[in-house]
Order: sequence, then structure tokens, then C-alpha cells
Amino acid sequence: MVCWLTSVILLFLYNPDPDLAFRDIFGWTHRLSGICLIAFPILVIFQGRNEYKMHLYNIKCAWLWSLNDLKWLALMGLAAISKKIVLPEQGKFNAAEKVNFMSVMVACPIFVVTGIMIWLHQLGWAAWLVHSFAALMVTPTMLGHIYMATINPDTRVGLKGMISGYVDRQWARHHYGLWYKENFERMVKTGTNVPTLFHPPDHHVHMHCPSCAENMLVSWTWILEKIFSAKSILCPHCGATLDAISTITNQQELEWIQRHLDALEIEVPPLS
Repeated sequence: MVCWLTSVILLFLYNPDPDLAFRDIFGWTHRLSGICLIAFPILVIFQGRNEYKMHLYNIKCAWLWSLNDLKWLALMGLAAISKKIVLPEQGKFNAAEKVNFMSVMVACPIFVVTGIMIWLHQLGWAAWLVHSFAALMVTPTMLGHIYMATINPDTRVGLKGMISGYVDRQWARHHYGLWYKENFERMVKTGTNVPTLFHPPDHHVHMHCPSCAENMLVSWTWILEKIFSAKSILCPHCGATLDAISTITNQQELEWIQRHLDALEIEVPPLS
């Protein structure tokens, strides 16, 4: 966004009148943000090197298209106007996100190469044309992505997932139905023909420490490990015993917990 904004200022304000004040500030801000466009992805790749399979899977998901993706893209505008329009279920990325993903993957290397060429005065005019054309192409997807992530009430819910790594289960089920079913609704049969969750619950519980007044989120897995080992749940800040405030869950998760407690022959009242 810094690259884009400074480029717009340089193009429309300073190109017609290069002698205006503060031109160097915007010029160097643009260059430094361009350096960050090189350095930050490299840093992220290095930090996430152990999760390379997931990143490759994301790339595969973004570049593989189905008929449902095309239908989703065609109906997206109508669905925003009328609630009667039902969009096809999507996988890990919807069609608009795939377009944005693809444009970023293609445009960023072009920005880096042509930006360096312009900076070093190597085929500067041709590099500038390609640089500007790439910026023009990604502007609609970038602005659309910002709008959907920060303003549109139906989709901005997912923005917190960029920080926490988690999104609301019901929201994910609604917006990424195919992905949700593949990862969280696969069932296996037990010996008693009772379906059970393929994965343990992934929701977090809001915990409160009455001693130091610290509020925190902890995973179901962490809580159940404490329960199964008959250990108290202690505040990592002060060591006091924590109180559960509230949790987000559904009937499948409650049944999963009930069966695991039954397996340990722990008598508890029915979970509801």
C-alpha cells in the first residue's frame, strides 16, 4: 500500500511539476518500501521454512480453478445486491481471493525487477512502462481486497485471522464450505457405529485469572490434556488457578469431549 500510494503521488503530483517541495521524501519512501517488498517475503519464507508444504498447498489451491470458481466469480456482484443469490461453496480460497493471490504472485517479481532497473537507469523508459502497467493491473484487486478485508461486514470478520491464526467456525463454514467439510466434517465410524470428529475441537476458550486479572485464550487441546492428567489449569503469569469465562462450541465438539471422558471412565453430567 505504501508503494502504491507513493507511486500515485509521484505520478500525478510530481511528474507534471518535478520542482515541487518534498519530492525526494516521497521518492525515497517509494524506494524503501520497494526494498521491503523484497526483504519481507524472503524473511517470511525463511521463518516458515518448516511449513513449506502448507505454502505449496496454498499456491496449488490458488492456481487450480473449477467450474464452481467461475460461477462464484460471475455471481459475486449479484450476490452482493440480492441475498436470494446463493454462491457455490468454495475451498480454502474463494475465486476473488484466487485472483488476488495470482496477481500478487505475478506482479511482485515484475515490480522488483523493473523497479531495480529504473533505479539503476537500465532501460529505464521500457522498465517504467512495464512497472506502471503492472501497477495498473493490480490496483483493482488490491483496492477490492482492502475493501473486503476492512469495510465489508460479511468478510472483514476474517481479518483477525491474520493476527491470531483463527477465525470463527460458523463464518468459515459459511464462506469456505468445501474447505470446512474437508477438514472439520470428515467422519469416521467407531465400533458402536457412532460418528466421531476426525479432528479434535480447535476452538479456544476465554480464561480469566482471578488473581492477576489476566484474560487469555487457550485451546481445547490444552485444557483437555490438563483434565485427562487431573492437573489444575494455572495462570502462566502468576500461577493462580484459572476460571473459565465462556467458550464457543457446537454439539459435535461436546459429543467429542463426552466420548473421551467416557473412555476414561470419568463420570460427568451430560454436556449441553
